[in-house]
Amino acid sequence: MFFPIYRSSLNRLLLVLSLLSSLLACSNDEPQVSVVENTAEATQASGIGEKSEEPKSEATPKYLPAVLVEEDEYAKYYEVYYDFKEEKWNDPEVLDAPRLRFGWRAPEDGGKKSVWSMRLDGSDLRQVVSADLISKAFEGTFHNSYPIERSPNNRYVAIGGTVCHGCAKRRIIDLDTKEIIELPNGSNVADFQWMPDSKSIVFNAEGLVHFNLETRKAEYINKRFRNDNRWGTWYLFEDGKKIIASIDRVGYVYDFDSGKLLEKIENWYGAPEQGDKVSYDKNYMIVSFLKDYSWTEFEQPTKSLGGAGEALSSDYAFMTYGAPIYKKCSEGVEVRLLDVNKDVVYVLPNPNDYKGGARNITLYNVSSEDLAKYY
Repeated sequence: MFFPIYRSSLNRLLLVLSLLSSLLACSNDEPQVSVVENTAEATQASGIGEKSEEPKSEATPKYLPAVLVEEDEYAKYYEVYYDFKEEKWNDPEVLDAPRLRFGWRAPEDGGKKSVWSMRLDGSDLRQVVSADLISKAFEGTFHNSYPIERSPNNRYVAIGGTVCHGCAKRRIIDLDTKEIIELPNGSNVADFQWMPDSKSIVFNAEGLVHFNLETRKAEYINKRFRNDNRWGTWYLFEDGKKIIASIDRVGYVYDFDSGKLLEKIENWYGAPEQGDKVSYDKNYMIVSFLKDYSWTEFEQPTKSLGGAGEALSSDYAFMTYGAPIYKKCSEGVEVRLLDVNKDVVYVLPNPNDYKGGARNITLYNVSSEDLAKYY
């Protein structure tokens, strides 16, 4: 007869009791089934020759995970654990993993939007900016179409808010001091893009603006690059050293500091309002081809690398090519996985309310090690 080798004295005791029970049962000539409790530990102990260890008490998880509550033919639904917690911008627990950032109406905020974040597995939900601070900044709320952009050092959040038809405020909120920093306003999409040192930010406000946080001065810089006042979709890349602008489906690459034209790329374009997005690492794009969305390389947006799915809209984020796509949905956050038939939905509290889903989704705290998983 074969018996598994048990690691702990407790399991050895259980084994002895089980054997005694079997012997007593044999004396009555009745068949018995031996049940081993703690099957996970028994499975681990099947390696012959391993050193025995004392049993360890189960520790409470650092972050309570999202729990699977429903599954249908399209998705698996996980309920996000909610217990109010405020995010500290320089908290090591926040900085140690990539996170999603989004706007959401929390149950206790009376329908007002605030800024929240959570880890990519749907755990550790925290408030970044309160609804009261948002209301103070905009005399209302922020715009659903403007991504919320965090500075690389995590201290500042750039947000755009609608205050009237065709008029949108731009604000930076200092998460350390709670100061609200006013920026030039505009009717166009803000498209905030931070410089890597977190000391300045570039955005649209009836022209291209470079705002310095140290001097609090805003400089309109279109003429640094062109004299014809023509501009289009643009992106900073190579750590802010270069900027590319799409004009008549041609990508014009300039040195950011000098404004010198470095290169022209034919058939280069991007339309964020139609759902075109650049990856976190600035190496790839997702562009809208007909009804589908396609992966492309950053420098060749007309050459498809494969489908990224349908109905992404313009509110989603992703690290790089092949990485999960995080998009808005009415329940919370939907995660689209490459080559997986079913999506994952992280359900935020109050999912039956049409205002309950996440909006303005972006990523932050993404490291080179995180990106390397998909290279």
